Amino acid sequence: MANRENIDPRHLIKRGINIIRFSYRYRYLIPIILGRISSRLIDKAGGYPNIDAPDQKKLIHDINWDILIVLDACRYDAYKSSRASKLPGNIEYAWSPASITPHWIMRTWLDNKWNDIIYISANIFVNKSLGVRKHLHRLFLYDLRDKFMDIIEVWRRGMDRKLYTVTPWTVYRSYKMAKLRMELKGMRLGRDYRMVIHFMQPHTPYINHWKINRLIYSLDKEIMKSGTRLGFEYLYIPYLRRHLSKRDVDNLIWNGYMDNLNIALSYVEKIIGENKGKTIIITSDHGEMMGEYNLYFHFDIETIQLRLVPFHIIS
Repeated sequence: MANRENIDPRHLIKRGINIIRFSYRYRYLIPIILGRISSRLIDKAGGYPNIDAPDQKKLIHDINWDILIVLDACRYDAYKSSRASKLPGNIEYAWSPASITPHWIMRTWLDNKWNDIIYISANIFVNKSLGVRKHLHRLFLYDLRDKFMDIIEVWRRGMDRKLYTVTPWTVYRSYKMAKLRMELKGMRLGRDYRMVIHFMQPHTPYINHWKINRLIYSLDKEIMKSGTRLGFEYLYIPYLRRHLSKRDVDNLIWNGYMDNLNIALSYVEKIIGENKGKTIIITSDHGEMMGEYNLYFHFDIETIQLRLVPFHIIS
């Protein structure tokens, strides 16, 4: 972890000035930053509502499943209204132990070894090795290399440079290849090993919004030249609000989010069809804010929208 004593105050001042400069240009950036700060204070004061829901971690480790499918940032209400409603089994809900992926990983998997699990992931946070994304190191308090039978980091070679994400079809292809390799070794799914398949969707970027995504990533690169990195999710809403009302923005991101979810589910359906007789669980690491409390996407607070996730058992 970074040593806070070694952080240069001049760097922080320069970063702050750059954020203010770009906030003036994208005037909705300041309310979003202040909203995140105030939401953390409200969260610490216990101001957000809570509900009684089953503990997701306990369910994951108590049920004898063969495949665990993780849809990144999938909230319960969205899942229930998606094409998942046509799948067999009952759609239930559970309370996730976290609202961001690194904390979910730490709280769900770190307290044991899972030598029978192959973890296939589109999400970079599933393992400590980040490569060019070393600026995220502060979130990593764990190393999973010795926790699972194998970790397949799909994002390393599978990032789509046009869509700015790891697509569901790339994850599906990695699952097929991993399963074939195990079959060639004489190992059978459910008997000799299990699989966690971690899709990136419905998490941003939205696949069908790739033209907007391209503009925002270009803006982020422009800002990075000044030594400040804001990131896609900080710039997305301010950019849209320069041109659209809040209602239109909320509708646009909800539709993009649901498109992402349904695209991912089309590949989940393939996995289910290829593994009849196996016990498959579909869930999420955390949910997503879609304008509630004027908050968007996800960060470390405890709201129903972020913690209540689907828990769908198909057997």
